[in-house]
Amino acid sequence: GSGGNAGSGGNAGSGGNAGSGGSAGGGPTACSSNAGCAAHEYCAKADCADQTVGVCTAKPTDCTNVVADPVCGCDGVTYHDACLLHLNRQNGLAVQPAGGVCSKAAAGTLTCTALDSGACTAKNGVCSNKDDSCPGPLPISAPGVCWVIPETCPSADPKPVVSCGALNTCRSECAVLKSKVRYASSPSCSSG
Repeated sequence: GSGGNAGSGGNAGSGGNAGSGGSAGGGPTACSSNAGCAAHEYCAKADCADQTVGVCTAKPTDCTNVVADPVCGCDGVTYHDACLLHLNRQNGLAVQPAGGVCSKAAAGTLTCTALDSGACTAKNGVCSNKDDSCPGPLPISAPGVCWVIPETCPSADPKPVVSCGALNTCRSECAVLKSKVRYASSPSCSSG
């Protein structure tokens, strides 16, 4: 007799699906303070509350010639502009005070006087005394607010003010802050 037919082999199994790759980097890192971020980042938050969750954001590396637009930081210091604020790993207040300058009356504002500006200078700041006008001499014990200003004032500073110490001359706010003299806003100093 003849032999039986050879059985046909089973179908080869199909290969398993390749595993999907992991997500790239997982997106921005959530934080509640700078401690949760790398040294070259700051925790960008909508306000200064401890429980507010922010996002680690790269701090700027150069704030040269950034135009003055004051902002009050969560540390109670007024910064010349948001770039300097973030360069110093700070956040701005959720509600900006008038002109962005920290209010002398607000709790948490770092105030200083001509005699006692140590806490301000420790933050590389200058003690600023802005007045309503330039009447008589202001007592050296009068409180001011701490400002952080650029090493070199921008060439085009749109906020001219009256320097009380220099025969009421109009100068950029940054230049007056640098000279550490009392100053005032003045309608006679037009920005132009």
